Formats: sequence, structure tokens, C-alpha cells
Amino acid sequence: PRECHDDAKIQMRIGIHTGTIVAGCIGTKALRYDIFGTDCLVGNKFESEGIPGKICVSEASKKLLGRQIYNGTPKRHF
Repeated sequence: PRECHDDAKIQMRIGIHTGTIVAGCIGTKALRYDIFGTDCLVGNKFESEGIPGKICVSEASKKLLGRQIYNGTPKRHF
């Protein structure tokens, strides 16, 4: 079993983007499910260049969420 440390802090970066992707299985011996597309790369970029402890949301996702987001802060829990 893993040892739990109460004082350990997790520094996550989260990137959210909305767009079009293509998904499918790859391989013949060991099948792997993956997603592809420009919008997938954009979401990855939002995460990788984000600030730890913050959520980066693209303009496309902000428009889709509409009134659910106010100044980058959720109005309610999802």
C-alpha cells in the first residue's frame, strides 16, 4: 500500500478547449485508443503552458459554457 502524507500538495495544471477531434484504435497486437486533431493539440497546449493550481479555458470553451463562467470562476459546481 502507498503511504499517505497529509502535508503533500498537488500542483495540477488543467487546460480545457472545445473543438473537433478524430478518435480511434491504433495497433494490431496491443490496441490503443487515441484522439487526434488540431483542437486536441490546442487543449494540450492550454494544459502544458498553464499555471499550476489554475484552470486555463479557451475562448471556444468559454463561449460554449456561456453564463456558467464568470471571470474564470465557476458559478456552480459541476
